[in-house]
Amino acid sequence: MTRLPQPSSLVRQFAPLIAAAAKELPVLDAASGAGRNAFVLAQLGCEVVCVDRDLKRLEEISRQLTLGPLAVLSTLIRLHPLDLLDSWPFREGEFGAIINVHLFSA
Repeated sequence: MTRLPQPSSLVRQFAPLIAAAAKELPVLDAASGAGRNAFVLAQLGCEVVCVDRDLKRLEEISRQLTLGPLAVLSTLIRLHPLDLLDSWPFREGEFGAIINVHLFSA
């Protein structure tokens, strides 16, 4: 059985409130890494857009979504390779919530 990476303690604590605040709009997981926060929100029924500049991290999310128990989340999670420090391609009001844990410039 695949063990999910643990979400940040703040996202875990506030995930129901984030999901409720997002309403019917997607949640943007900025600098999503391997998806630890996206998975918990998707399990609550949120559509989650994962953005990260590290393609290997997004590939890890994709791999996780092909495995048995996580396959049900594959329709709720979209992956975008993007460096948010370089551009912001999203429209105002496109997301119901934005989460960011540990975005930093290297």
